[in-house]
Amino acid sequence: MAAAGSAVLLAFWVVWDWPWQLLLFLAAILVVTGVWITATSAADAERESQRRENSRWILMAWADRNGWSCGADLAAVTASSAEPTHEERWELPASPHFRGELFAVGRRDGVEVGIVCSTEDAGEIGTAWLTAVVVRLPEERPSTRLRAREIRRLGLPANVESVKSVGRELCVRYEGWPGKWTPLDEQVDAAVHLAESLGNA
Repeated sequence: MAAAGSAVLLAFWVVWDWPWQLLLFLAAILVVTGVWITATSAADAERESQRRENSRWILMAWADRNGWSCGADLAAVTASSAEPTHEERWELPASPHFRGELFAVGRRDGVEVGIVCSTEDAGEIGTAWLTAVVVRLPEERPSTRLRAREIRRLGLPANVESVKSVGRELCVRYEGWPGKWTPLDEQVDAAVHLAESLGNA
């Protein structure tokens, strides 16, 4: 930006013969703007880093309460979940739904549950932060993706982004990552209860 600004000021001075006082004033504005953009970018990066760290601690606490493993390395989570000391092998870490930045797997009400935190490019909106709760179903079901109107009828938490079932997996995606104002247990319980209702249907 500094190079571009210098080139513009030089053009104004050479072509239009602007007074040096005005050029100096414009140069000061460019410097202040550059400092402000740099500081804003650094602050945004710090907030994102803190957001990831907070979510990681929340996932770790959830995994401690509900089962087995949590981390940012899917390979490590998968290796841990496949240890033969467990009564039953974890299946969800091998799921196509396990694509993201933070992962956790555990058991809620006797049901295998996985949590995946990811980000997606949302175009002009910026970055979309999403949390997927994946529930292992007792049997395969036809692939289904619910529409917004159908999701509202289910009484799920307000920040549900999508609901779909594929094979033996139910995936409920929520807007945002786990945080102070995002009750992860409530989101997980809602997905597990929905999976139970599908099994009883």
